[in-house]
Amino acid sequence: MFLEKDVVALREKLDKLEEQKLSTAQDAAIHVGQSSETWHDNAGFEIAIREQMRLSKETSDIRNMFVKIHTVTPNPKPTKVEVGSKIVLKDLDTDEQKTFIISSYQVLNKKDDSEISYTAPIIQPFMNKRKGTKKNILTPNGEKKYELISIQPTDI
Repeated sequence: MFLEKDVVALREKLDKLEEQKLSTAQDAAIHVGQSSETWHDNAGFEIAIREQMRLSKETSDIRNMFVKIHTVTPNPKPTKVEVGSKIVLKDLDTDEQKTFIISSYQVLNKKDDSEISYTAPIIQPFMNKRKGTKKNILTPNGEKKYELISIQPTDI
C-alpha cells in the first residue's frame, strides 16, 4: 500500500534510474572505443557494465513493485488504524506518548517527522485495531506494552 505522494516519488526515482542507465550505457560505449584485448585491461568499460547491471536490477525491482502497488487515499474519519491515519501510542510503563502518521510501505516523500511505514514493528500490531487496544511490542530495549490512545485523520 502506498499513499499517492509516495507513488509519485517512486515514479520519479524510476525515471532518474532510467536516465542513469542511459548515461552508463553511453560511458560503456566510450570505453569500448578505448578497449584493449582483455577485459581486465579496460577498467572503465568493466565498471560501466557493472553499474549498468546494478541499475538494471534496481529498475526491475521498482517496475515489479509498480505491478503490486495499491494506492491508498487516507480515510477522513478513521475508526481503526490504517494507512493515512495519525495515531498516538502510550507506553504503559512510562506513560510516554508517541505520535505516528501511518504511511506507505516505503516512505519516499516524507512530509512529517512522525511519518512511519505501516510495516514498522511498532505499528504493524496496531494495524486495523481500534482505540484502546493494548499490545506488547518487542523493542531493542526489550518488550514494552503500548496502548492505542487515539486515531485521527491526516492530510498527507
